[in-house]
Amino acid sequence: MQTCPHCGFQNANGRTTCKSCRKEIGAGSWQETVDKAKAAYDEALAKLTADPTNAMMKQEALALGRHYSGLTRQGAITVYDEMALMNDINAASAAGAASAPASIEERLRKLNDLKTKGLITEQEYNERRTKLLDEV
Repeated sequence: MQTCPHCGFQNANGRTTCKSCRKEIGAGSWQETVDKAKAAYDEALAKLTADPTNAMMKQEALALGRHYSGLTRQGAITVYDEMALMNDINAASAAGAASAPASIEERLRKLNDLKTKGLITEQEYNERRTKLLDEV
C-alpha cells in the first residue's frame, strides 16, 4: 500500500494518482506538480503558435490544459475552465496564423500566375501590376 501525501488515503502500490483526491503520488510537493503542469501547458501553447494548423498540437494543448485545470480544481473542470482553454488555444492559433503581408515581389508573382492560368485578362494584369508598382 502507498499512502497519499496529500490526503492520507491508502492506495494500491503502482498507482501514480490517489484514488481519493486524484492528486499525484510521490511527485514532490503539490505546488511542484501544478507548476510542471502549467509549464507543459504553456509549452504546448507556444508550439501551437509556431504551428497553428497542427490539429494534433491543438489536441495536446487541450489535454495538457485540462490536466492543469483539473489539478487546480481537484479534478472538477468547469465549463468556464473549458472556455478559458479554448480561448487560449484559439489565441495561440490566431497569433501563429497572422502573417506579414505578402511582399510586392510575391504579389507580382501571384498576379503573373493568374494571367498565365488565364484567370485574368492582359488588361486586368496590366492595371493591377501598375497599382502594385505604384505602392513601391
